[in-house]
Amino acid sequence: MSAALLKVIGITGSRRKLAKAIGTTPDAINGWLNRDVHVPLEYAIEIERITAGVVTWPEVATHLAHFAKRWSVLFVTNSSFNVQIHHVALSRITHTCLLQTFVQSLQVLSGDIKNHGLKHPICVDTNNDLIFGEKRLHSCEILGKKTIPAWRLSLLDLMNGRYSKEEISHTFTLSERVAISLAIEKLLGNRQGQRLLRQNFVEVKGRTDDFIAKLLSFGNRETYKQAKKVYQWGSHELIEATDQHRIAVSSAALLAQLPPEQQKQILTCDSKDISAFVRSIRHQEEPDLSSVDSSMRNAR
Repeated sequence: MSAALLKVIGITGSRRKLAKAIGTTPDAINGWLNRDVHVPLEYAIEIERITAGVVTWPEVATHLAHFAKRWSVLFVTNSSFNVQIHHVALSRITHTCLLQTFVQSLQVLSGDIKNHGLKHPICVDTNNDLIFGEKRLHSCEILGKKTIPAWRLSLLDLMNGRYSKEEISHTFTLSERVAISLAIEKLLGNRQGQRLLRQNFVEVKGRTDDFIAKLLSFGNRETYKQAKKVYQWGSHELIEATDQHRIAVSSAALLAQLPPEQQKQILTCDSKDISAFVRSIRHQEEPDLSSVDSSMRNAR
């Protein structure tokens, strides 16, 4: 039985009152207390909110506590304003992604969210336009959820240098920073955005890709270009391997040119075979798939 949850119940007065305060049922509370059911992130955040931080979300959602450091608050310099994970109504989030483009993977993700709760927030801008997290958003819609945990970022504040680069790099993975970069590119590219930028004193000198590479800690525009290839063409497995630093961005960008199934096969090999395969692509040789086939047989 969770000591943190019991503390929350003591604050709210009863399990029924806690359930009403965070928008769930007393049976769900009983499950968290007595049946070793994980507290979903969205409810853990609500618990922190209604207790004014007396009980924090990592204390309640202990299965996600290892993310607490990574999801630390992003402070805006020279301001008392800070950006945190918010509880955003799904009906307020706008996006252009099509459900049918990944309907099969949604079934698996929806089942995981139903059983274990949402493990990672999505990201929206200050207009609640979706920046990343399409599958998580659609999965929560399928499950009939009304709200979702989301980072809310001000793209203008980001471009004005008001966020700590270290915190941005520490909090968001490589693929998430690419998604944020593409949102900035879109804002820089439309005329209404340009007027808005001038009004808010954003000055972009030189190449846009150089500006973004520096802003979001990609190192240089070539690395940013490679990261975009991985994000736009890479399989889920390749993107995840790059986010987890199991493969270099430059290598992943080359593998992203291959069909998704082939990318998955290559990632089952050991690091030596992957490096050899990447070298063959880099030198524009005919890729040798024998090592990949061999590794697949051994894996079985």
